[in-house]
Amino acid sequence: MTTLGPDARFEVTTTDVEYLRHGNEALLATVYQPQGAGPFPALLEVHGVQWSSGTRTMDAVLNQAVAAGGIVVAAIDFRLAPAHRYPAQVQDIHYGIRWLKANAARFNADPATVGGLGTSSGGHGIVLSAMRPYDLRYRALPLTGAPGATRRCVTSSRAGALSTHGRAPSSPAPARGPARVSAAPSGCSTVGKGTSATRPP
Repeated sequence: MTTLGPDARFEVTTTDVEYLRHGNEALLATVYQPQGAGPFPALLEVHGVQWSSGTRTMDAVLNQAVAAGGIVVAAIDFRLAPAHRYPAQVQDIHYGIRWLKANAARFNADPATVGGLGTSSGGHGIVLSAMRPYDLRYRALPLTGAPGATRRCVTSSRAGALSTHGRAPSSPAPARGPARVSAAPSGCSTVGKGTSATRPP
């Protein structure tokens, strides 16, 4: 794995891929991929906005900054309320984690380091799926041959900016709030109010 530090900076490419389909509805992931020897740690990013709106593109500044620090980020769309009731969103997130682990090599990522990041209501969804990776309600969507949905770490934040290795991103933070979360490949930590982190076994 590429050795990362607080001063690591990488060029980033982005790719849109279909990660899940419900009938005629395709759900996309935007993958932010640091360019380097790798393999890199990886995060599934889940956007917020009250469980009922928003898209995978709304945290682009955050995701670009994280990837520039040496972490592959897959930002996903998922089913939204009220058209899709609980646990539909959590099922899509659960599937997304398994999909990212199964496709880690495709994005020069290490499946053993896959974690999750959620902002606002997205933090609720990513933490729920992490707390119960074996829950039959959440793992209802089959993915043949994929690894389980356990993950290295999960970080949720009410704010809209993330820093890597405990330092603020070089690009401006979104207007929703200041940087509050710090993530490192070896695990997750929190800085400031409004954040939480868990490391499932």
